[in-house]
Amino acid sequence: MKILVISVIFLLILSCSEKPTASNPYDLNYDLPEVSNLVLEQLSGSIRISWDYELENIEGFSIKRRVGTVWQDDFALAPADAREWIDDDVPGGEYIQYRIAAFAGDNFADFVPSETVGN
Repeated sequence: MKILVISVIFLLILSCSEKPTASNPYDLNYDLPEVSNLVLEQLSGSIRISWDYELENIEGFSIKRRVGTVWQDDFALAPADAREWIDDDVPGGEYIQYRIAAFAGDNFADFVPSETVGN
């Protein structure tokens, strides 16, 4: 009888655990994948940032920028279908780095850092 009670309790505990829903990136229990193949291309007075991403049902991409030693956390947002973004406001004579993460509501993937480029 003890084994039966313990087994029932164990099954109840397992059935109550929350599992992430892979079809809902807005679920905070779901780990959004990181962007991949992040590439910077210096253009004349601007920087083109490109990346790959496997999901389409997200809200967009958050872009942070570091100029010298100062991070601008809410620098830019790119729409969900974007796979590149151009920074047209690049200060001259500074080292620049970016971090990009996909997001859906309050759920953010880990930010992926770019290489640092001198301007």
